[in-house]
Amino acid sequence: MAEIIAVANQKGGVAKTTTVINLGAALALRGKKVLLIDTNPQANCTTGLGIELSQSDPALHTVITSPESGVKEIICETTMDNLYLVPSHINLSAKEQELYTQVGGEADKLEKYKQEMSKKDRTALRNKALEKIKQDGCKVNLITKALINAVENELLSG
Repeated sequence: MAEIIAVANQKGGVAKTTTVINLGAALALRGKKVLLIDTNPQANCTTGLGIELSQSDPALHTVITSPESGVKEIICETTMDNLYLVPSHINLSAKEQELYTQVGGEADKLEKYKQEMSKKDRTALRNKALEKIKQDGCKVNLITKALINAVENELLSG
């Protein structure tokens, strides 16, 4: 059975990429098949594994922008047995900007609405969001502000 490990943090410079590469390599050395997915337009995981892509090489942005493309076609082998990569490319930043423009406008409206709410209403919304997180069976050691905001936005728009 496959396991998914996600390394995420909004703050830059906290060694997310370094952690992913080293954790992936360690698991591969133990005989586990590992697929790393580089979701960063800077492609530091891709270049960190020694993979250089040209402008025309397929990468994650190709799969996102072309529904007929599949992830299997863009998986790269690395120099290490059992370690594979879905590479990223600077072209992903254009798609990221396009998605933000589509989704961001709606998110901005919700954020403005929340700011206009009274403190009492915001507290009630936050408590309702936390209750929903618990009801959904999430076992989270660290409930981040981003998670709470996402659930609040879901509650407001639903």
